Amino acid sequence: LKELFAHLPPSVGMCFDTGHYQVRPEGGLAEVLRHFAGRIACWHLNDNDGLCDAHLPPGEGAFDWSIWKQAVNS
Repeated sequence: LKELFAHLPPSVGMCFDTGHYQVRPEGGLAEVLRHFAGRIACWHLNDNDGLCDAHLPPGEGAFDWSIWKQAVNS
């Protein structure tokens, strides 16, 4: 995604899906959120056990919401 967004205009955003990240994390969550901060247009907040995208309510899986909260508030 980093390379793709490098070639797109700044007006193009993304939906960050916490469940998809949890299943296939690439890099640290705080680092990823900081890198894409200006590109995140909306959020799909859901949780899972890290093995499959179960779409659990936030807090009912293994996603680290404390890191997410700290990153989006900084």
